[in-house]
Amino acid sequence: SVSATKVTRTTKQSETKYGFQQMINLEVALPLDTFAGISYTAGYKFNHWFLGGLGVGFLGNLERRVNQRLDSFYIPTYIHLRGYMSNKRWKPYASLSFGAFWGKGNGEIDLVNWNNKHNGVLVDGALGVECEINTTLRVDCALSCGNIANIFTPQLKVGFAF
Repeated sequence: SVSATKVTRTTKQSETKYGFQQMINLEVALPLDTFAGISYTAGYKFNHWFLGGLGVGFLGNLERRVNQRLDSFYIPTYIHLRGYMSNKRWKPYASLSFGAFWGKGNGEIDLVNWNNKHNGVLVDGALGVECEINTTLRVDCALSCGNIANIFTPQLKVGFAF
């Protein structure tokens, strides 16, 4: 009598649910002493592979301080698209954010004059990884390159998704 044993290996699939998702990220431009800020994105996860949403943030220019307070800052508003490359606990992804940013330099925020160097078009691409803690909480880390104050600069982003 001949018998055969088949060994099957299973990998844990992600338990993350579809639907409304929120992300909060701390951001710092590289080199580390130029810009720092926070962003909030709310979106919809359509399936294991795609998320789309809207976001807003606040970035302060750390190089231009007057009397130890921020002299210039930027408020980005954007559409965020994210494609996941895995359905496992560790999910690598690529994302693209595009929109606009408004800023304050030595003057006031100028929402009309797009020739002002403190306003502009926002484009930010990122490669990152999301690690699932449980079904409702994930840790997110990414390296991105985008324009801040009309200058393309690399950034490090670390945050939570829930």
